[in-house]
Amino acid sequence: MVAHNGGAYLPTVLAALAAQTRVADQVLAADTGSTDNSGELLRTELGERNVISLDGRRNRRQGEAHKGFGAAVDAVLEFQARQRQGVPDAARIPALVGASGTASDELPVCNEWIWLLHDDAAPAPDALQLLLEATERATTATVVGCKQLDWDNHRRLVDVGLQANVWFDRFTLVGMDEHDQGQHDINSDMFAVNTAGMLVRRDVFERLGGFDPALPGPGDDLDFCARVRLAGDRVLVVPAAHMFHVGPAPQRLGHCCSHPQGGNLPAPQARTRLGRAVPSDRHLLRFPVLACHGLLAQGTRTRAAHVCRNLRRPVAPRGPAPQPQVARQFAKPAAFGAQGRARE
Repeated sequence: MVAHNGGAYLPTVLAALAAQTRVADQVLAADTGSTDNSGELLRTELGERNVISLDGRRNRRQGEAHKGFGAAVDAVLEFQARQRQGVPDAARIPALVGASGTASDELPVCNEWIWLLHDDAAPAPDALQLLLEATERATTATVVGCKQLDWDNHRRLVDVGLQANVWFDRFTLVGMDEHDQGQHDINSDMFAVNTAGMLVRRDVFERLGGFDPALPGPGDDLDFCARVRLAGDRVLVVPAAHMFHVGPAPQRLGHCCSHPQGGNLPAPQARTRLGRAVPSDRHLLRFPVLACHGLLAQGTRTRAAHVCRNLRRPVAPRGPAPQPQVARQFAKPAAFGAQGRARE
């Protein structure tokens, strides 16, 4: 669990964690420099030995305090590894390969899973049990996530898995005030899942390097899940496993990404480990109809602006109006007649 100024929600979150039907084997937490009583609540509930503080922790790349979610998760795993020094690892089972499911000693697979929790997201009592059961049914899935529901209104959807376009803009494909009526319970394989309640196999997490430290805010879940899929594994959402989340939802249809501390922020302008940039102003291209409408509207605004510029352009003063060609032609016979009479 990663906490940062979540003292208002931690008692509920810790109570929900203790009420799980499948109790976690070990619970570790990191307090990322909270200014409230978050650290005290964690140490009281989990014990001093299971809580670390990231105050004064320095980012080796930037030389400044780094308190992002990914950095906190890495710190907790390093702390657990130090605790386990000298203890034999008994969490390994033989892998099952092929359609026949025969055991192979050449491909050991880790049976240890990491359940990531936020300080403002409370899991339902059977959330962890349902996630583990999903991994038993789908053995190729190494990342599974929960259905995210609103903290105050347990029927309001936050997300049921995440999607992205080629620019890595985040989409939940749920309405701004859409209520849960089971309409998204058919979702299974997704591009990504929310980090609140994400269950990930430890060997995959460590082999892929965890979350990208260049993405301390929104976007780390998309980047990590994309690398999981590129590695050949599946990312699943389990709609039956519920997580009650506080704060604005991740980016929905055409809306900005939300920051974990509240408020809307643009998508991170950092380069992910996939080697692609993350701009934030290409939302309409996800939906061709809206994109065409936007292009037509943009063309209309351009033409209107051109007309307005022409109307505002100063008019140059004009000289005397030129004589029409027809008037000159009618004037010629009279001149010829006058000259003729003068010769006579």
